[in-house]
Amino acid sequence: MSESPLAPPSPLRYDWGSRAYTDPPPLGDDQWNELVKRGDKLLQIMMEPTETANQSVFTDFPNLYTTWGYSGYEQDGPELDFEGKGVEAALRAINVSVNQNDWITHHIQHNPKFNKAPDPQTYQVGGKTYRATGARYQTVLNVKDGIMI
Repeated sequence: MSESPLAPPSPLRYDWGSRAYTDPPPLGDDQWNELVKRGDKLLQIMMEPTETANQSVFTDFPNLYTTWGYSGYEQDGPELDFEGKGVEAALRAINVSVNQNDWITHHIQHNPKFNKAPDPQTYQVGGKTYRATGARYQTVLNVKDGIMI
């Protein structure tokens, strides 16, 4: 017997080979209200003026990067495709420079030696040895206008 097109959908939503995903049960009112409060607090923090906003406790930058096995370099005036990425109009709308010379790209890799194979690279923190993962991250900064992409 086939299911009626008007039947409610099955709780099985996705099937990734042998693993299936089902929606979690609905939240109760207390859980929902707690999450709303957390989201509201995050929005308030994000809209707080810089002078009165909470400050990060991460104060040993960039030394902690190298301590934890990261390496990287900066690239001044990188070739950025703001228009192709769809951000040029947004940057211009908030009066942020799209001049290549106002931007710096930071290339970061979880590897003590940049662009080297992570195996068998390791680093030590607090007497423990850790393996480098080779994970990469790239961010683009405009220090003049205070923008990070």
